[in-house]
Amino acid sequence: MRTLAAWSLLLLNACSSSTSPGSGAPNAGAGGNAGGTAGGTASGGATGGGGVGGSAGAMSSCPAPPDLGVRFVGRVDGCKPEGARYAWSGSGFVAKFRGTGVSVRLNDKPNQHTVLLDGELLPKLVTVAGEQLYPLASELADEEHVLELYRRTEASSGETIVIGLELEGSTDNPGELLEPPPPAARRIELIGDSISCGYGNEGTAPCTFSVDTENHYLAYGSLLARSLGAELSTVAWSGKGVIYNYNGDKLLPLPTVYDRTVPNDTKNLWDFSWQPEAVVINLRTTTAPPPAPPISCSPRRTRSSSSTCARSIRTRSSCARSARC
Repeated sequence: MRTLAAWSLLLLNACSSSTSPGSGAPNAGAGGNAGGTAGGTASGGATGGGGVGGSAGAMSSCPAPPDLGVRFVGRVDGCKPEGARYAWSGSGFVAKFRGTGVSVRLNDKPNQHTVLLDGELLPKLVTVAGEQLYPLASELADEEHVLELYRRTEASSGETIVIGLELEGSTDNPGELLEPPPPAARRIELIGDSISCGYGNEGTAPCTFSVDTENHYLAYGSLLARSLGAELSTVAWSGKGVIYNYNGDKLLPLPTVYDRTVPNDTKNLWDFSWQPEAVVINLRTTTAPPPAPPISCSPRRTRSSSSTCARSIRTRSSCARSARC
């Protein structure tokens, strides 16, 4: 076994918590109205940052995500007319409702999602390709509840499109979406590879990787964010590095997709209106099994590329004051 390069950790100390976490342009993903419906239409535009080394503020090609009466977490857009789209690990939403049951309608790939109701973990949601209504909870007390849904699987498993929530209720209360809970005061962005996605963290060695063995909710970034009471946005893809990826290829290393709202969509750029207070970069942790191709990457070139990536991220996290490697 031979490592491609030693792992790196970079923290950017950004704005104090006095900065409003819910402020910013539509693509930041904060949404929801009191008494809103599970449907909604996309409206408005979104502003995006340029590619690493490019110019921040480039115009996005997509509208903001539709107002589904929920608060989105992570990078979300309205590129698909039927709903809100996301793909990065840990992306999802938080909703508050009054009723006795709740289902979610998704247009998904074979993915898996963490489901929480009133802070308690429910069985994971396993989705199939195409549009489907998925029951999440039933026979609840007819009162207010908080629902959370987050992707366990990473972006390579395909995009998730949230179409809306469907509620159950009583004769007096047929079910109602309420104003979603506010976001946490603290915000962390995590940029990484497989360990940041939770790749294989639920497998038993030796095991072959599958979506069943990946759980972002139990990856170190999620655990850290919950321990600090922070909202987490993860931009990570297993095997991607700063210059070279797994097995030494240079196809789309992480800095080339960092600016994208959804990693496989080159046209819709993230607007960076959601500003983290800390950015954690944990790249180049990948181990390459033989036979790996020869890698000619000098320490000077590695440091230069890492510094360029860090400067670009610091520019987009406009409140950043210092960096530590």
